[in-house]
Amino acid sequence: SLDKSVSRSYSLLFWRKKPEETESDADKQVLYEATEEGNRLTQEEIEAKCNKSRLNVEHRRIQMGQVPYDRSMAVFQDRLAYKRRMLGRYGDQTGLSVAICWPSKKELAEKIEYENIAYPFTVSEVVEKHRIKVEKQKEARLERQKSIAAKYAKLETWKEDLVKKLAKKEADALQAKLEKDKIIEEVKKQFAYKIDVNDVKFQEALELKQKQERKKRKEERKKALEQKMLEFVASEKEK
Repeated sequence: SLDKSVSRSYSLLFWRKKPEETESDADKQVLYEATEEGNRLTQEEIEAKCNKSRLNVEHRRIQMGQVPYDRSMAVFQDRLAYKRRMLGRYGDQTGLSVAICWPSKKELAEKIEYENIAYPFTVSEVVEKHRIKVEKQKEARLERQKSIAAKYAKLETWKEDLVKKLAKKEADALQAKLEKDKIIEEVKKQFAYKIDVNDVKFQEALELKQKQERKKRKEERKKALEQKMLEFVASEKEK
């Protein structure tokens, strides 16, 4: 049995087809063409394999500058405004006629009406209005420059007036302080003993004294005003 198996192995190893069983060249060519036909890919399959972005077909077309849809996918895509926009963006790729961009009679009438309301003036009138506006702006600018120059000329005078005003304010504050100190000393003398300035009795006496002083100053101002009026009337009579 061992000898039979060895002999069978050798027969399979060195077995050859008989000359009549060999494939012809024509058969090989047909087999090769069939294999090539099966391995050949369509253009769509090639593009699909090359597309590594994983975008939708429509989105990838937009990125590539191509028309996203071959046919209408929604109602708004059948509208004239949408078709005009697609034609303006993608041109001849859309297959649309440029005649759709021309306005209809209704659109043309609405456009004319809108322009008559929004732009009621002619070109010459607009130019004239613009010229007048520019002239007014120029005059306003010159007036402002003159005003600034005049104010700048008075700047030193204003500085001096401000210094005098501040000096007068300080002097008035100092005078008010001296008068208050004087009133406090006068009130202290009214008491036969040494009293605290925060004492209730002292504060009441101080308030009363201050009211008297304010009334006195008011009377003095009133008399000074009456004196000025009399002097004014006398000067008018002399004229």
